[in-house]
Amino acid sequence: MKNLKSNLALLLVAIVYLIAMYGLKPYQKFYYADGGDAMGYYTYLPSAFIYHDLDSQHRTWTVKYSHSSPWQHAEVKYFNKYFAGVAVLQAPFFFLAHLLAKPFGQPADGFSMIYMVLGSFSCIFWAWMGLCLISIFLRRYFSDGVTALVIVSIGLATNLYFLVVGQAPMSHAYLFFWYALLVYVSIKFYETERSSYVILIGFICGMITLTRFNELYCVLIPLLWGLADVASIRERVALLKKNWLWLIGAAVTGAVCLLPQIIYWKISVGHYLYYSYTDEKFDFLHPHIWEGLTSIGNGWLPYSPIMIFSLIGFLPTFRQRHAGRIPLLVYFVVHVYVIYSWWCFFYMGSYGSRPMTEAYPLLSIPLAYSIQWLLRSWRRAAVFILFLGLCTFQVMMQTYQMAEDIFNSEFNNWYFNVVSFGKTKLTYEESIVLDTKEFQPSHPVYLKTLLSDSLEDSRPGADSTVAYSGHQSVCIAKDSTVLLFKTTAREAGLKGGQWIKASVMTLAKDYTNNNWHKSPLVMMFSEKGHRKSKWRILALQNKIDNPEHKIWHFTVNKWGYVYFYSQVPQDMEPDDELLVYVEHKNGPDICVDDVKVEVYENK
Repeated sequence: MKNLKSNLALLLVAIVYLIAMYGLKPYQKFYYADGGDAMGYYTYLPSAFIYHDLDSQHRTWTVKYSHSSPWQHAEVKYFNKYFAGVAVLQAPFFFLAHLLAKPFGQPADGFSMIYMVLGSFSCIFWAWMGLCLISIFLRRYFSDGVTALVIVSIGLATNLYFLVVGQAPMSHAYLFFWYALLVYVSIKFYETERSSYVILIGFICGMITLTRFNELYCVLIPLLWGLADVASIRERVALLKKNWLWLIGAAVTGAVCLLPQIIYWKISVGHYLYYSYTDEKFDFLHPHIWEGLTSIGNGWLPYSPIMIFSLIGFLPTFRQRHAGRIPLLVYFVVHVYVIYSWWCFFYMGSYGSRPMTEAYPLLSIPLAYSIQWLLRSWRRAAVFILFLGLCTFQVMMQTYQMAEDIFNSEFNNWYFNVVSFGKTKLTYEESIVLDTKEFQPSHPVYLKTLLSDSLEDSRPGADSTVAYSGHQSVCIAKDSTVLLFKTTAREAGLKGGQWIKASVMTLAKDYTNNNWHKSPLVMMFSEKGHRKSKWRILALQNKIDNPEHKIWHFTVNKWGYVYFYSQVPQDMEPDDELLVYVEHKNGPDICVDDVKVEVYENK
């Protein structure tokens, strides 16, 4: 059968996506979320077609909160900063949900579970359609087997998998489809030079911009496709001059695509053009390119390592003079520069660098060249298949861990990546490495106690209304720091390589669901009177009454025992200091009691 391998690869990806969606249930997170990007993209649909309140979206959000957050009240006027492009691709599934809601016994209000399920399914559908398009244009240049491996690599071994089944429906899976279609249509246009493809290119570029406003540079792909030398540039200019109406048609089509956004701005804020992200901006003078590509804190390659082969494949792409080599290089450079100039270059709330997924249709070409070379040797092929399996396992396992709230790539570090890898459950000592960024001792042996303090003395923050033992604790208000212990290496008799254990009983007075509002217990080794030489922290609030060690867990008005170890630096001098303190920058008050600082060695 023709194209059997690539078709089986597409079928495999579809089955895995559906099984993962059933198991991970991203629609429940979408359903219960108080807001966020995905809800912002979606609310255009119920606002426009059910509640007719695009000017304020007040009724829309009132109903939304009645489902997910009945204690929360919608603002009188809610302005949607997100662009409307995602809603366009979600619309068929929204209308289907609206048709089926009442027959399935659910409110036809835009927010009952059937809308959320089909909204999440739309993400799978369009991402899979993007993979189908990639397989179609790759088979023009590569074998069916190479194409199949590219489909599996991108579909199951990159962060696209997470964005489809773990965090649906964000914008990136939909953009992945549009870019795959753009590459395919660009190829078809230069093969046929039919004007209809030019209009379609204008439409696709318009939809990409309507989805993510900064990606107008997607026009570079069709403009540069097939360029190779000065002669080809002259031919391209002559072609466009001869058919200048094509460009006008494409531009008009793209502009028409932006009309829904322009109309919304006019209705909502009274302006035809408006920068909706207000204080969120690009800093093109200080891009974070290296961190964005390689950082363990939500960088690209640590969570999609299979795409290293796409970077290696740039060389054979140019050596083989592939028609897409120039747009590939130019688009990649521009895209990386722009997305990592964004203020939040680590793109919070995701798995790896999510804006890189829309580049995958273009990157599939150099990836295919790398795989083609690897398959020429059975040894290289075996190593690649093993690596692909490992990458797939990593992506699927960490997606599961993210769903179970025991892993978060945004806060991740290499130490935690090691201790958590492949595990469905974590011990306390493993879980706290996410905060401490230091392995905990495997067999600590007690040596001595440096401090055991029930905090009964008079000090700032002393609170007699709440105590774990004795008559009081110390409650720390916002923007406060409470020093619990200070000594020198000489006074404490510390030696390099020993371990310090700091522990407290702690209680959170009120709830916070913000990881940036958690208060850390801090242990700092510093050169006397100078800079800190080693600094380790442990967030307190999410360690209380948390037997499953979930990251976003919070318990209030209950005492919990919290501790961590940190190793004494080998080069610590006698006059260097050890400090233990609690730092509270934001959120509700946090109370501590029964502080201990002890010395251990690891056997």
